[in-house]
Amino acid sequence: MNYRVKGYAASAALGIIVVAGVSLVVGAVIGAAGMYAYMKAHEGGLGEGEELAPFEEMVETGEEVPSELLTEPTTEPMTMPATEEITSVEIIVAEDGYLYNNRPVTLDGILVVLQSMKPDMSVKVTNQNASRHAYQALLRLLEEQEKPYIEAKK
Repeated sequence: MNYRVKGYAASAALGIIVVAGVSLVVGAVIGAAGMYAYMKAHEGGLGEGEELAPFEEMVETGEEVPSELLTEPTTEPMTMPATEEITSVEIIVAEDGYLYNNRPVTLDGILVVLQSMKPDMSVKVTNQNASRHAYQALLRLLEEQEKPYIEAKK
């Protein structure tokens, strides 16, 4: 027979949750107290047997720090190394699809690329066994967006 006292099941679950919560709080307090005692015993520094890093040893002993370890603050603006300026992008029309940066892309994806381009950039359209429909759709999109393009065949 299965007997059940009214409300007993709910109070057991609540009791388990309360015990778990209290255990968590007690564990946190004991952990914090232990960490405080450790830091106080070691004066916030290293324990026995622990070594300083070479840079910290030099600072504590007053030795001169090698120049490769030091960096001086600079007020000069940082510049990127000179690279070729991108003046065009290439879109390959292969069969019924499109490739941009060697990745398949839809016409909607190409539209996003075209809208993010600088106005003076041109598009190189490469025909790689393209279907007439896909090729013409891309040319229409380029004309709608008023982007200059160069047609090439691979």
